[in-house]
Amino acid sequence: MIDILKSSIECCIAFDNKKLYFYRGIFAFTTENISGYIKNFHLKDKSLLTVGSSADQVINAALHGCKDITLYDIIPEAKYYYYLKVAGLLSLTKDEFLEFFRFKNYNNSLENPNVFNMKSFNKIKVLLKSLSNEAYLYYDELFKNFSNITIRKALFSPCEYNTDRIILFNDYLKSDILYEEASSKIKKINPKFICDDILEIDNKDTYDNIWLSNIATWLRSEKEIDKLLTKSYECLNERGRLLLSYLYTTTSKLEYDPSFAPIYDINTILKKYKDYNLSLIEFDGVKSDSTHIEEQKDSILLLKK
Repeated sequence: MIDILKSSIECCIAFDNKKLYFYRGIFAFTTENISGYIKNFHLKDKSLLTVGSSADQVINAALHGCKDITLYDIIPEAKYYYYLKVAGLLSLTKDEFLEFFRFKNYNNSLENPNVFNMKSFNKIKVLLKSLSNEAYLYYDELFKNFSNITIRKALFSPCEYNTDRIILFNDYLKSDILYEEASSKIKKINPKFICDDILEIDNKDTYDNIWLSNIATWLRSEKEIDKLLTKSYECLNERGRLLLSYLYTTTSKLEYDPSFAPIYDINTILKKYKDYNLSLIEFDGVKSDSTHIEEQKDSILLLKK
């Protein structure tokens, strides 16, 4: 795996002047307003199956008392990043944590020169090794062979909001007290990991809550949506809740355009799956200057079993 990533990074370096990067899978932070929808789920002492790339869903769920968490992602490196982020949460102050993991538009700079800085990694690595030796070897090898900026650009998605917006999205970042509480609670989490396409997972476990992020917005047929919903519903416990899709800047008033993904045809989706007790939950959007704006809404499609 390291050899493959080295090859990918070397390609990125070779084509850097053209801004051509081949590997952009991991999200450093969520692009969803988790704080806006998390109140719709019963997490205390419950189980959760959630997308895993940024690890923010897991950390926020742990903060809200979730005890049994399974992280799924089609990208195998999501597991390593989870352990790096948790090691950072447990080893760094909130400010150090943000300085280490933030990159774009951080502290009035287009690019944070201190992203993945070695001073903080040296604070993290002992704990990281105890959490996951595999993750430790993965990052230690990368940091020995490539610069912090190269790693960040090559291996992570370019989608990253500014710090104020990220803080509003994540309850665990809203104060030093919540950050410390999340640090305490994440110690009790021993997550399971599934690396597979969510449409192909052969999973016999069931969960009280399932979060499918915005996967459905990438599906281009109703048949795929049917498959996603059916497979997820089978894994949902009685009285469980399923986040079928996160929908950016979407309300019930959205006028559907055929060029949109089918999941955005809200009226058709709600009618088609009415027997699944599916509803559209709207909440305030957050814009980049960190203010809530009532006229802009994000939403989720929520299923209650």
